[in-house]
Amino acid sequence: MQLVSKEAYFDSTIDHKSHTHIMEALKKHVPGIKAIAVRFNKLVAELVEIQKAPGSHYKDRVIPPPMDPNSLFDINLSEELWRDESLDPELDGDVPLWLSDDNFRMGIHHLLKKDHAEEELVHL
Repeated sequence: MQLVSKEAYFDSTIDHKSHTHIMEALKKHVPGIKAIAVRFNKLVAELVEIQKAPGSHYKDRVIPPPMDPNSLFDINLSEELWRDESLDPELDGDVPLWLSDDNFRMGIHHLLKKDHAEEELVHL
């Protein structure tokens, strides 16, 4: 007969309670999470249609793959889970100035402030 120390028993009890609590909380939120995944998939489909449209400026952009709402909670620690090709600057070529240049962003900020001031003058 193997004796279990008080610490080991306490740790396993806490782990069991934590696991039970997490599973109950997860059950409450699964429908909402799946609904978000379905909405994400609709947005991905819209992006694909925009990308396929004639004259689209987004033909070279990477669109994330749709998610399977039924396998969202199947934890698979594959490389695919961690790969986000949309963040790879080499795939997109030149980064837009508004994204890469602080001076350009500040210029946009100041231009918006100027436009807002002009709107306020109209209302005075």
